[in-house]
Amino acid sequence: MSEFWKSQPRHFCEFCKCWIADNKPSRDFHEKGKRHKENVERRIKEVREKSEEHWKVQQENKDFLQQMEAAALKAAAKDIASDPSLASQYGIKAPVHRPPSVNIDTVSSWAVPGKKVEEKVSQPEREEDIGPWIESTSPEGYTYYYNTVTEGRETV
Repeated sequence: MSEFWKSQPRHFCEFCKCWIADNKPSRDFHEKGKRHKENVERRIKEVREKSEEHWKVQQENKDFLQQMEAAALKAAAKDIASDPSLASQYGIKAPVHRPPSVNIDTVSSWAVPGKKVEEKVSQPEREEDIGPWIESTSPEGYTYYYNTVTEGRETV
């Protein structure tokens, strides 16, 4: 006659924060209840709101970093423009600024009074003379510059 007492296993519902008997009928009865369904719905809403808030914070951080990077690039370009020797510290080639050369055809027109002068500026031929920028013309006739380092385009 050695009978001993054994407790029934219990299940803790994470949504309702309560203990229920760990058997199929008790769990089904609890999960079909109004209070449990409301608690599940509330938890799903909280998770959704939290993830939306997290996404907004991530977007704000991303936008802030883009603004900071743009400001840093602008400041670096300004520094290099004022002191070209800083380009080597930044690890880029300093742009070579040459005075524009005038086409010989326009010089002869200067002597004629009342005639408009059209200056044609020649561009450097080699890429190393202008740094990472390549000048090109679109089929529509627009001039644009393509940066070989950042793969970005600037239309003029």
